[in-house]
Amino acid sequence: MEGFTPRMRLAMELLRDAQTLLAASSLRSAMSRAYYAAYHACVDALERRGYVPSYFRRRSGELATRWEHGIVRIAFYRVFVVEERLIDWRMGTALLRLYQGRVDADYFPEADIQPERAQQAVALAEELVETIQQAVR
Repeated sequence: MEGFTPRMRLAMELLRDAQTLLAASSLRSAMSRAYYAAYHACVDALERRGYVPSYFRRRSGELATRWEHGIVRIAFYRVFVVEERLIDWRMGTALLRLYQGRVDADYFPEADIQPERAQQAVALAEELVETIQQAVR
């Protein structure tokens, strides 16, 4: 993993964790780790472009002091899909889909998390992390 930033190394570690958890049928945890792998990869992409949280405003209108989930989703899409056109809209919206799955997995015990859904989440996270590594240098 030489040549990767600490944040991208974390994204790759979390992705390996998601794969391991999926193989062990720990579906909720696999979905959660898949989201966080993608989240950290998206933050890494933004940071490599020089962005910091304070460039963005929270819903309250205050400047952000950390990488909030909503800020990352919107900023990633705006920068890499709309402005730079390095990533297609499907990958640009992947973090939102992964986030929705993570919320279901982490907060809604009644949510029926099927193996196929967890597999799709891990595969989407793998694709997004790889896309970021290839497109954002």
